[in-house]
Amino acid sequence: PGPSQVALQPRPAAPMPTPAQAPAPAPAPVKGAAGAVAAPKSAAPAAKPAATATTLSEMAKLRAQIQAHEALLAKRKAAEADMRTVVMTHVDWDVTEAELTALLAGCGAVRRLQLARNATSGRHAGQAIVEFEDKSSVPAALKLSGMKLHEQPIVVIEKRSAAGAAALRRPPS
Repeated sequence: PGPSQVALQPRPAAPMPTPAQAPAPAPAPVKGAAGAVAAPKSAAPAAKPAATATTLSEMAKLRAQIQAHEALLAKRKAAEADMRTVVMTHVDWDVTEAELTALLAGCGAVRRLQLARNATSGRHAGQAIVEFEDKSSVPAALKLSGMKLHEQPIVVIEKRSAAGAAALRRPPS
């Protein structure tokens, strides 16, 4: 072999000890944060006590209670939004959101105004949903019912949902 080539020689195989000859490895001591020596951890996992199953069952019950409570809170939130919301019908097709916002400005601050639109044409369908910042704005908006907008009388009614009304009557769990 030349200087850039190295000849590899096979190594003689070392005899393997039999299980009876092999010494058992001693577990190494484990030092804690304060320098104290703790007992080594065993390789076998500890059996879970029966209390764990009960704890898991209790956790599942608590999780179900929390989900039920969150659902009730969501219904209450929707019911409270309904109390601040009016539905306007018989709205002329040429009326814009800006015109409705200007009309409703005298009633109170508008949080959300949505014109119902036809899915295919994109033209509004003559209805609007108006959510106010405060429920005290609703009576003033209801007084607009019968007012002519673009020579067409509009109808303003309160938005109410059966689920929302039930959520307001029932106390939280």
